[in-house]
Amino acid sequence: MRVTVETSKGRGQVVGFAVAVATDNYESHIVLIAIEQQSLQVFKPKDCKVLSVESECAE
Repeated sequence: MRVTVETSKGRGQVVGFAVAVATDNYESHIVLIAIEQQSLQVFKPKDCKVLSVESECAE
């Protein structure tokens, strides 16, 4: 699945999702974003606006 998001640094693809602390606290979640021409960025989910979600299933 390909997820494109808008952040304060620009548009990018979600390449990973992690939990900083093993709790149910949503604030401990982080999202790894690949933005063209930049190094890998780390954001909180609340700082990412989802622009599109595409399935990559081969038919």
